[in-house]
Amino acid sequence: SAQPAPQFQTVRVGIDTPHAGWKIQIDKIYRTAESLVVISKLNNTAEIATQVITTVADSAEIPANIDLPVRHYVLGKTWNWGDTGSYTTIDSMDDLGKALAGAELVYSK
Repeated sequence: SAQPAPQFQTVRVGIDTPHAGWKIQIDKIYRTAESLVVISKLNNTAEIATQVITTVADSAEIPANIDLPVRHYVLGKTWNWGDTGSYTTIDSMDDLGKALAGAELVYSK
């Protein structure tokens, strides 16, 4: 018998951090006409952590019928190294400005 179409797809974010005390969490995902805008927040949860570069990640489930390029925006990054080709760092939601005008919220933590 035919497999039912998947109901959801997984969006993932990953980033290299200075130590294991950092965590990343996908906060919101918006759908615009051109793309999926994924907004993630970094938080430093450790008072003392070994200074070893650590990759942190998170994922979220969104409806499977959304087929758009994903654009990642990350809040809370305090260091200036690492791969920034796959995401854009922002200081606040205000940095997105009109990019989210008329966008539909498809996920919220």
